[in-house]
Amino acid sequence: MMTRDRATPWHLWLVGLAALLFNAGGGYDYIMMQTGNAAYQAMLTPEMIAFYEGFPFWMEAAWGVSVWFAIGGAVLILLRRRIAAPTFLIAFIAYLVTGAYMYLVATPPPGVLTTGTHVFALLIGLQLVLLWLYSRNMARRGVLT
Repeated sequence: MMTRDRATPWHLWLVGLAALLFNAGGGYDYIMMQTGNAAYQAMLTPEMIAFYEGFPFWMEAAWGVSVWFAIGGAVLILLRRRIAAPTFLIAFIAYLVTGAYMYLVATPPPGVLTTGTHVFALLIGLQLVLLWLYSRNMARRGVLT
């Protein structure tokens, strides 16, 4: 029995592109920090750089999984693949691990956890949950196959 794909709603392209652009910022940040880009890190104090460079392996891994799975999920939405939903869920779970480290385990130096970073952290987590719910809904409706 053949299945018919549903028409692609206009908002899928908008959501997918917005998700890709937003999460690409996280990818850029990850690459700049992992490569020790001096120009990028010039905005940080030496204490902040030492803090980020001192992350344990599991934190580095969770950070990478969160960033790259979020970007992958956005690409999968644009490719209309239903695997976007679990991809965003994995990104969110990894993001929770990074949050647990930053807020419960680590002792960040001054300037790392500011009002702005708290708000941005919530925004990142919220968009991951919303993208997971959106892609799950689009998969259930047959838009993502």
